[in-house]
Amino acid sequence: MPEIFKKITWLLPSKTNPTCCSYCNLFLDCGFNFEPYFYNERLLLLDRNSFESELIEFCKHADLVIVSLWSSSHELSPELIYEIRKNSRTVLFSLDDEIYSTMQSISYANSIDLVISTDFFGRGLFEQAGVPTIYFPFHKYLTNYNTSGITEKTIDVSFIGNSNVADRKNYLQALIDAGVQLEVFGAGSKNGYISKKDYIEIIKKSRINLNFTKPLISKRVNKYEPWRHYMRQIKGRPFEVAALGSFCLSEWSPPSKYIFSDKTEIPLFNCNKTLIEKVHFYLSHSEERELCARSTNKRFLERYSFPGSFIALMNEIKNNLDSNNSSRLLGSNLHTHSMDYLERANLSYLQKFVASLSSSSDPRIESKSKNAKRPIQALIRLAQYLNYHALIFSILKSFGELYRHLRKS
Repeated sequence: MPEIFKKITWLLPSKTNPTCCSYCNLFLDCGFNFEPYFYNERLLLLDRNSFESELIEFCKHADLVIVSLWSSSHELSPELIYEIRKNSRTVLFSLDDEIYSTMQSISYANSIDLVISTDFFGRGLFEQAGVPTIYFPFHKYLTNYNTSGITEKTIDVSFIGNSNVADRKNYLQALIDAGVQLEVFGAGSKNGYISKKDYIEIIKKSRINLNFTKPLISKRVNKYEPWRHYMRQIKGRPFEVAALGSFCLSEWSPPSKYIFSDKTEIPLFNCNKTLIEKVHFYLSHSEERELCARSTNKRFLERYSFPGSFIALMNEIKNNLDSNNSSRLLGSNLHTHSMDYLERANLSYLQKFVASLSSSSDPRIESKSKNAKRPIQALIRLAQYLNYHALIFSILKSFGELYRHLRKS
């Protein structure tokens, strides 16, 4: 494979996320010179200056730095990413833009050269800010699976996932009330969690695999951006079902019909009525169901399978960066944040402070004194990160809300 980038560095929150870690393996499997940096682990050990210096030095020799954030990743500030961009081309790989693009991702517009977004129609938000954007349906590649042979279909309808999210239980109960033989696995189900091996076998054995697209919205997002309640994510399930040659019936989402045909590959539902109708139809029309499954598998292999689609993404990043090299000039490091952003940042710093109290201490500290020094170190790190204007604002706001509550009661 021709060299696309000499060295790639990916800034990831934690090595505990299996999907992100699987992508790390993909880079290595494709032969890229690749090195991840799991910044949450380092944040718990280093003071602010040491952490930022270490990260800038770590990224300095990479010709591509990919940045991925969790909603609490405020320590990786736009100002810090801006400094990294002085030495390396920097790409934001946004994993949940359907939820966080306006609360978090857009704050990095002046700090990056390119965005890889999971939000099909939200790309315009970044492009209006002058940031080139690539749409990529982030999904877990099943690199070790077997679709050979014929698997007997012993399950009519299955759903694997968290049944407690959004209105999934209402959909599932509607199917049960309609007399459908349904098996549910994962959080909130009687079958509970399953292994990866069982996960794959259940998908292959199911006549219909369900996919739901309403995401889990946090209380804060619901409070400040309640319109996010209407957002949809295509999720990774359709890609996994397609890879395994099975049939998927999915809840509607805006990009669904642009990724897989809703007529001949993955049909869509948007209410209990259409869900029940399509379940009954595809259970009783096995030829149409299997034709959809074969067509979906064919499209997956052509467009979304590994390593083809992954290498294509890297090439698209390279071509986009090269073609926009002259237009994406490094402006001044001036970032203006909303008070809500600063309040959320302070909250994430407080959460890291609590986590650092129970984390492993810096190995440079003598073991006999590390327990005594750990709270002091954590407090110093917290003081270095906190925005005190936002902290005072939050305290005054809390007093104001308490006063209004007392007056009402």
